[in-house]
Amino acid sequence: MSKLCVYNSDELEEEAISGSISSSEVNTSFDVSNGTAGTQVSISWEKTFTEADKSGTSTAPVFTVYQLASTDEAATLQFDLDVYDGSGSEVQNTISATNVPIRANYVTHLRGGLSLVASQQFSITVDKEWAGDDETPFGE
Repeated sequence: MSKLCVYNSDELEEEAISGSISSSEVNTSFDVSNGTAGTQVSISWEKTFTEADKSGTSTAPVFTVYQLASTDEAATLQFDLDVYDGSGSEVQNTISATNVPIRANYVTHLRGGLSLVASQQFSITVDKEWAGDDETPFGE
């Protein structure tokens, strides 16, 4: 099992109410005899944003996604993250992430702004530590 945590580093607009992550590369099987995952399908995870999610200062992830992944080598995941307005139907922003590394027993942290500002930059770190959802920000 791999864990992907997506963090928001920018203050979201007041009308940004919810979001979803969708991917066509989600594994639905795991072969214990050789430690490999396979049989990919499309899936979507949805969430209504809390005030902490929208603040851009929370140390907790906005999205936490668990997925079956191979144990011997890192695979890559591609997904779209959509931010919706108050009606829940109009997409305010779509962020496409490609080549995000995932691996069994590792946590991948994706940090960046989910706001409407164009040309966002994200950082990706992979960590073997599964201590919890909360993290200590850099410098503390």
